[in-house]
Amino acid sequence: MACCGPIDSDNTNITIYNPSINDLPNPPAINGPTSGEREKTYTFDFTITDPDGDDLQSLEVDFGDTTTGVIVSNWHSGDTTQVSHKWKRTGSFQIKARVQDIHEGWSEWSTFGISIPKNKMKIASIFERLQEFISYLFQ
Repeated sequence: MACCGPIDSDNTNITIYNPSINDLPNPPAINGPTSGEREKTYTFDFTITDPDGDDLQSLEVDFGDTTTGVIVSNWHSGDTTQVSHKWKRTGSFQIKARVQDIHEGWSEWSTFGISIPKNKMKIASIFERLQEFISYLFQ
């Protein structure tokens, strides 16, 4: 009976392991920049884990700008995979991701925010240009 779990000493309670019960994977942990520039590519790390230690087979990512995709591979619980993306417009975006284990169970969605602000001339750059202009005037 070692296959079925422990039996108490009076043989009245038996714990049976049911392999068909699957705990869903954990939502992926997303790490990467929280701000950036339009038309520049950024790479994000997705760490995927499963409480049962199951392998994972699909990662679905939604970049919040109508770009979504599913990556199919074979990862082990605890692996980190990288996905790159660039935004074509400015704004604040929520990256969402979920992962599927080999038993076809999907995790809940995880989220990660990134801001792609409008390009603004930096104050330091204004002062540098002013300094160059003044230097040019007094040459």
